[in-house]
Amino acid sequence: MCSSDLISNVWQADVRSDTLRAEHEKLVSATTAAIAANKQAVAARDAAIAALAALKDRERANNRELDTYTQKRDTTRRMIEGGTAPDYAAAERQLANCIAKVDEHETIALELLELIDAAVATKAAAETACGKAADAEKEARAALGARDAGLRTELAAALAEREARWKELHHEYQPAYMEQRRRKRPALVVVNEAVCTTCQMRVAPQKIVETQLGKGIHTCAG
Repeated sequence: MCSSDLISNVWQADVRSDTLRAEHEKLVSATTAAIAANKQAVAARDAAIAALAALKDRERANNRELDTYTQKRDTTRRMIEGGTAPDYAAAERQLANCIAKVDEHETIALELLELIDAAVATKAAAETACGKAADAEKEARAALGARDAGLRTELAAALAEREARWKELHHEYQPAYMEQRRRKRPALVVVNEAVCTTCQMRVAPQKIVETQLGKGIHTCAG
């Protein structure tokens, strides 16, 4: 078997190993991203739930204040209208203050209703997103689990084959091959009409003939 065929065998084994590694890394990356996205979705949902609970607490507190001032306003008004207020001027001041407080808390109540409506919508959206994120994580984990063992087995076989092919390759070509791998360049290139299809440089006819006859391996000048 000529040297170019041996180099091709090593190259094909490396491509196979690289492909398997890339597939596994893609599955792992997708699973890691899905787990992170699910955690973020859960955190967003929990934050939405907490925000809604806080608004409802504010609403309850505001309603208590509103009820207090409403009762005080109505009581004071009855005292004034019935002539039973011990101090008419003080009662008038208290009534005016209660009316202002009732208006203030009613305004706050309306604002809180709008905020609560928005918070309910945010919570619902967050819960939907959380469900989708959980499903996505489950699918990513399943995809990884379905291929993980098989990929490891295939990669082990591919690496064993690569090692066997590597031992068949003459040591004088190994450093140059590894340098090409380090630079992420192809180990072999196609020459078409005396032109390297990778770098577009012309190749001397003698080099082409010697390569075709298996008499030597030449490094492209490009």
